[in-house]
Amino acid sequence: MNDSPHTVPLHVSKVQLSGLLRRVEAGECVVITRRGLALAELQAPVPPGRRLSSLASTWLVPGDLHAALAADDSGADAFEGETHVGVR
Repeated sequence: MNDSPHTVPLHVSKVQLSGLLRRVEAGECVVITRRGLALAELQAPVPPGRRLSSLASTWLVPGDLHAALAADDSGADAFEGETHVGVR
């Protein structure tokens, strides 16, 4: 699958909406433009939680992750006050 979004001018999107939505259902991202500038982005909804992406893969982080971590306090104090997390 191509990772770059499919770009469509606004006037074209008005007559091809059904086809664009089929592309979105298939996992594509569609960007609607006006005068060459991005106006809107069509993409499938993200399930509850936050999506974290990297070049290798995508993870879904549950919305209640903080509560789960608070319940298991083994080492959680080490992360208090952290503003970012690095991945090695």
